[in-house]
Amino acid sequence: MSKTLRAVFLGVALVALMVACAGSVVLNEVRRPAGSGNTSVEFAVEPGESTSAIATKLRAEGLIRQPILFSLLVRSQGLDGNLQAGRYLLRPNMTMSEIISALRSASRIEEIQVTVVEGLRIEEIAQQLGQAGLQNVTEESFLAAARNGAEFQWPWGTERPVRAHRTPPDDWSRQGRCA
Repeated sequence: MSKTLRAVFLGVALVALMVACAGSVVLNEVRRPAGSGNTSVEFAVEPGESTSAIATKLRAEGLIRQPILFSLLVRSQGLDGNLQAGRYLLRPNMTMSEIISALRSASRIEEIQVTVVEGLRIEEIAQQLGQAGLQNVTEESFLAAARNGAEFQWPWGTERPVRAHRTPPDDWSRQGRCA
């Protein structure tokens, strides 16, 4: 075998090894979550928002590490432009594939407005919230939380900050999650 032929085989083997190593690094990055936290982060996708813009926002929220890789993964799956606008609950311990699946599904956060009329007793408010269709909020859970004074303690010292404006009592909203 001539030296030229050996050099070509060696060059091809080295290029193949480099491609395999790069592929392994990319695959590990796609499969590895951005963090280990299990705390949900509310994430919004605006109507008409590009995949690149979504990826940049996901990076800013600490949900992915490589926006370019996220965009390439979305495009390689033929999903560019198919991510649904809405508000989602995502976690840092989700992989890129899990995030893409969540952004394509209907498991978005839905906001339900509940008007509490002044003068209602706590039991009447609980009944109203129980019938509002909020997931994980029942009459009993609301009453338990409302009667537990520790739930409403200010956690940063004894003085509360003065707010320039206050939310009117009849304009509160509570978020629930769609099934």
